Amino acid sequence: MITFLVSGLWHGAGMNFALWGILHGLLSYLSPRVKILRNPLITFILAMLLWIPFRSENISSAMFYFTRMFTDINLSASSIISAILIFTGDNTCVLYASVLFAGIVVMFLHDIAMTSGKNYSFAFTMIFTVMIILFGRIGESAFIYSQF
Repeated sequence: MITFLVSGLWHGAGMNFALWGILHGLLSYLSPRVKILRNPLITFILAMLLWIPFRSENISSAMFYFTRMFTDINLSASSIISAILIFTGDNTCVLYASVLFAGIVVMFLHDIAMTSGKNYSFAFTMIFTVMIILFGRIGESAFIYSQF
């Protein structure tokens, strides 16, 4: 836990980074001990949720995001797109959300394939490789530690 806390503080001096480190340490500790956390899809979703404090301005904004994600749920296409636009400010986020959704579906299908005894690992590796090539950021991107 101390290693994860220090890792969080290394990324920034805010409490949101400390929270990020503590929560990742807790997930890492609980994963081998709690049966449902051994499922790769559950672990993936939880790890993605734990990145919210990392990218938030402070703990209050992280809590705001968590609250909005799990209360007053409106699943209309326009509300989903407008909620996603908050993070990037342009329509590329819809593409990223689509890729994330496709990745979750592929992971779910992979889980089904593994229980059926068939090995589709090469096919899944190729799908993810193509997704990274097609949708990956190529070129210059902002260095997140530039303000540290």
